[in-house]
Amino acid sequence: MDYKDLVSGFAARYGVQDAVVEDGVCTLEIDGMNIALINNDQADTVTVYGEIGLPPPDANGRFGGLMLQANHLLAKAGGAVLCQNPENGAYAIFQSFPLAQMDVEALSSNVEAVVNKTEFWRQIVAGYREAEAVKPADGNDRFDSIPENGFMQV
Repeated sequence: MDYKDLVSGFAARYGVQDAVVEDGVCTLEIDGMNIALINNDQADTVTVYGEIGLPPPDANGRFGGLMLQANHLLAKAGGAVLCQNPENGAYAIFQSFPLAQMDVEALSSNVEAVVNKTEFWRQIVAGYREAEAVKPADGNDRFDSIPENGFMQV
């Protein structure tokens, strides 16, 4: 199944009327998030990309460090890659899958997994913003106390 057929089948499965593929990219709104399905002809993959958003400016370096630690061996990012968009500074998450092994069912499952990971990291950003707004009386920065595994419950 080629990329356009795959995206068309995915869109039809979920009743998306306006799924447009332009320059190998199809952007959809899923659960209030922009999720892109990107065709990479050279690697013969489809990449599922979700934008996480911007952390507060004073947290940018620390948040970036947390994401780099989560990327280590891909173990703490759930197999996806966390990154920062150089165009707008927003953090994002993406995961690529072999197009040859993809059908509509597999794409649906993979999109759901990346959407869940995107939402998880969006909650971390939101949690950090809340932590900044209400710092504990002891002055400790909650961001520095995130467990070694790189995750915190928000």
